[in-house]
Amino acid sequence: MKKMRLLTKLMICMVLMLSFAGHSFAQEQTAEENEQQRDEIIFEFNDSAEASWANQAIGFMKYKQILSGYEDGSFRPNKPVSRIEAVVTAVRLMGLEEQAKAKTEGGKLLFADAQKIDKQYKWARGYIIVALEKGLFDTSESKLDPEKPASRVWVSSLLVKALGLQEEALALMSVEPDFKDVKAIPAGSIGYVNVAVKQGIISGYPDETFKPQRSVTRAELASLLERTGENLQEQDGSVTVTGKVVSVEADSTNNKLIKMVVKSFNGDTLTYTIAADFPVAFHDRFITAAGILAGDNVVLMSKNGVIWKAGIISKEYADEAAAGINELEVKLINDRKTGIELEYKSNMGKVKAEIEMWSNGKKEKLKGAAAVEELKTFLKEANLTPQLSKEEIQARILQALGVKDSSYERLEIEVKFSNGSKIEIDSKHKQESNKEEAKYGIKEFELELKQKDGTKLKAEYSFNDGKSMSNIEFGSKKLSAEAAEQSFAKLFEQAVWTDGMSKADALQAVLKHFEVQEADLTDVELEIKFSSGKKLEVDYEKDSKDRNHSKDKEDKQK
Repeated sequence: MKKMRLLTKLMICMVLMLSFAGHSFAQEQTAEENEQQRDEIIFEFNDSAEASWANQAIGFMKYKQILSGYEDGSFRPNKPVSRIEAVVTAVRLMGLEEQAKAKTEGGKLLFADAQKIDKQYKWARGYIIVALEKGLFDTSESKLDPEKPASRVWVSSLLVKALGLQEEALALMSVEPDFKDVKAIPAGSIGYVNVAVKQGIISGYPDETFKPQRSVTRAELASLLERTGENLQEQDGSVTVTGKVVSVEADSTNNKLIKMVVKSFNGDTLTYTIAADFPVAFHDRFITAAGILAGDNVVLMSKNGVIWKAGIISKEYADEAAAGINELEVKLINDRKTGIELEYKSNMGKVKAEIEMWSNGKKEKLKGAAAVEELKTFLKEANLTPQLSKEEIQARILQALGVKDSSYERLEIEVKFSNGSKIEIDSKHKQESNKEEAKYGIKEFELELKQKDGTKLKAEYSFNDGKSMSNIEFGSKKLSAEAAEQSFAKLFEQAVWTDGMSKADALQAVLKHFEVQEADLTDVELEIKFSSGKKLEVDYEKDSKDRNHSKDKEDKQK
């Protein structure tokens, strides 16, 4: 692999940063005060100063009625969270509180400590039942231990399950997390920790440990819930727009609403309507949306055009070279022994970045301010815009890395722009992809499956022009490209896929892999195109009728 310009610069940076090992370099952009008075919303508690770093998360969770304080006006931010509190808040975050309240009296708990729960935590029975129904507990847990402090590893698993990412977690069970105390993480929780870190829900400590058994405090839980909530909203179609407010005016039809025109940092003009008293993050506190002024730089998270979270960010942010990029993830593998991974994320004006390089079993990482500045320079050179095609984005990323298009094995790219659009690229070099085709013998694989309970599964795999694509969706949940590819690899390796296989064998292989019972099916459509040019099609509903017709005919002949 030829030397990458970025890698060379990063190695120099790392040498310079060695003396700072053990410190955190998270660079945060903070909003600039405006001279004009803004109406403030008070979400604070009388002990907010004890964990001021979490005031924004605590305030937002209070506004969403997911967390609350105590009767004495305190929040007790440094108090460990109990397991029962963690479960209740997770159910609320999922929007299932009404279901939980409706099940307080019904259902039977089969935990070994059910009697204790019924006696001391009767108010929480419905939440526990909903959590059980949604698969939020570990299958090996025989006791809830409601008062037991919730550990970091326990809460990580809980929130990953709340996101419905169990499949991704299972696919990453054999991937060792990059923490010095990895051996302290239970083997059955490894995948969940990997996903929690990957999704930005939780991170390690400055000393590069995870401390899996450390208790989560109430302030920490507020932050974990806030990040998980953003992931849940994104799964449901939420997009994030960053830009400058062009104009703000009262809505002509409703004086409780304001109309806001925003120009994204990518140049798109967007219009939003927002309640005048909606809370907007501003520094470590909140103001009303009526306090937003023309010229403010804002972050707006919206779903179907409705804003559910908003914040004012630094005036200097618009001048940054990377202002048009909300998130960037790049993973380039050269020959399975050498590669680089870049992560850049701006959230509510706070910028975080990480660069990881590996070669012949050795890993090097750059984090914090040094990584932020390095990736801002990288983004300035790449000059990515939403108007570019996938091919153009890929070419610019490779050029900025100093890599020739033919010299890599695999390249994964995900870019989220400030106008809310997203681009995903999963590219394999033709030589490697040809090996994959020869290995599996499949050019296209399309599956649509429906179950009696309404659950739908969609799985697609294709090999075209030297590149493979994998996509798996369970209802509204979509696996990452990496997890989808690993799932298909496992599917293709578990059975012998040939152009001469029967429909029944193909169907059974699919059902076994995705853990679906045939009795639960209502419809399956499967189409496989093999490298030989032959095609196999399964229409479960039609094929079932044909089988039943043949059986009826045989019975009559008897």
